[in-house]
Amino acid sequence: MTLIAFFTSLLIILFIIAILYRHTKPSETHIQIIHLLLIYLVVTSILDQTTSVTIYFPSVKLSSTNCRNFDVVYHIFAGSGHWAAFMLSLNRMIAVVFPHHYARFNKRSATVATILIGWLILLACSLPFFVGSGWYVTNVPPWNNCAVLPMTHGNGKIFQARAILSIHVPISGTIVLYVLILLSQLRKKFNRDGAVDRKMQATLERRILIGKMLCASQLWDLACYLPQFVLANYLNVFAKNPHLILLMWALESCGDFGTPNIGLG
Repeated sequence: MTLIAFFTSLLIILFIIAILYRHTKPSETHIQIIHLLLIYLVVTSILDQTTSVTIYFPSVKLSSTNCRNFDVVYHIFAGSGHWAAFMLSLNRMIAVVFPHHYARFNKRSATVATILIGWLILLACSLPFFVGSGWYVTNVPPWNNCAVLPMTHGNGKIFQARAILSIHVPISGTIVLYVLILLSQLRKKFNRDGAVDRKMQATLERRILIGKMLCASQLWDLACYLPQFVLANYLNVFAKNPHLILLMWALESCGDFGTPNIGLG
């Protein structure tokens, strides 16, 4: 898992360097891509590795306060990454499907707004974990990794709301938008006039290829991320089979390894 995380982090850094090297003045889209890659870099190289530290050092245990704080920070970054991916897909959908309106969206103020939206949503979702009561912290054997769990039914609803706003909504929206991009380009391909110059044909084929790549990248990320979420939050599998969490962490790292492909778009 650590080896996968190392190569993932290295690949993300190389993508960021490539973007900055090729574009001395990055566009608004490039800024969104770099923002997304930086979030994944923090999650993969720092937060995921902090989570696994108890595997290598079983005697290490986080205090209740530190466990809660780490849980909140982790979910803020992970959820903000999902929202950053959604906003990037919205940017590309408008550019491809509604090109005449893209100039209004492709402004610095719009870029700042799209970046802040995800962070504000996750901060709002995490506020109850800082100021509210009704939570308890436990160390899950055999790795002693900590978990923050609700003590009441009402707080369980807050857990579900955080999951919906930080995971379900942005991931589902991202997939829908990338599918719309792909379908839009396929429709143009099959409905075009017979006489199309080679340059336009090449542009259309490239857009279709990018649409396929983006859909595949997002589906890959979904396939690697959702199993852990479902097993932990709905099936409670890790309580009976704690060793499975190692496999899930490795699978999630593989998902992060594929996400830098968005830089190719």
